[in-house]
Amino acid sequence: MFSHVQQALDCLTAALDGVEAAPTGELRRTLGLAKSLRSRVELLETRAASAVARRECHGDGGAGLLNQVGGRSRADAARNARTEAELAELPVARSGLAEGEISFANAAKLAQTVRKTSPDAVQADADLVQMAKTLPPDEFAQAAQRWAIQHQSAEDLAAQHRRNRRNRHLRFWNGEDGSVQMRGSFDAEMGARIQERLRRQAELLRQADRRRQTHSQPPGTSL
Repeated sequence: MFSHVQQALDCLTAALDGVEAAPTGELRRTLGLAKSLRSRVELLETRAASAVARRECHGDGGAGLLNQVGGRSRADAARNARTEAELAELPVARSGLAEGEISFANAAKLAQTVRKTSPDAVQADADLVQMAKTLPPDEFAQAAQRWAIQHQSAEDLAAQHRRNRRNRHLRFWNGEDGSVQMRGSFDAEMGARIQERLRRQAELLRQADRRRQTHSQPPGTSL
């Protein structure tokens, strides 16, 4: 297997050297092939890491290897390892990923959608699977979220709300550029209240800054 991967790398190197001289039409076709290639490379490294982790009894599905050897961020490594395991319940997504039709990011969203609904519901919706094949990850994430909400039962939604409340958190830290940054997660009710307060406070600060700028302008000038 290693020799096959090495040969593929050699072919990629040759292709990189020929980019500037290639016709525009060929470059456009290459972009489509690159999408398929990217999905298969992620699947290859994830399966390899999973196999090694299983044989060496790591107990993390290969996430540690993807992070330490594969160079993936901890978040991406954990996501890919979990997705690879969960796709056993989604043959249509598993085959789409193996054939390069579905990106790993979209496959992960499909797996997440299964956790919110059911494997049968996701498998049976050809439109959802088609969106996973055609939409970029940011757009599919929104589409999958809307689909999950529409297909969740009242019990599922109540359980999700309880999980969201249980997992509420907010963190602040100082950025390298001197800015103050924050990240958090809330249930819908508290999130809406926090958003409203932040928007209101941000508008007050904006107006105060504008007043200070106006007062500091020399006579006869305008903003």
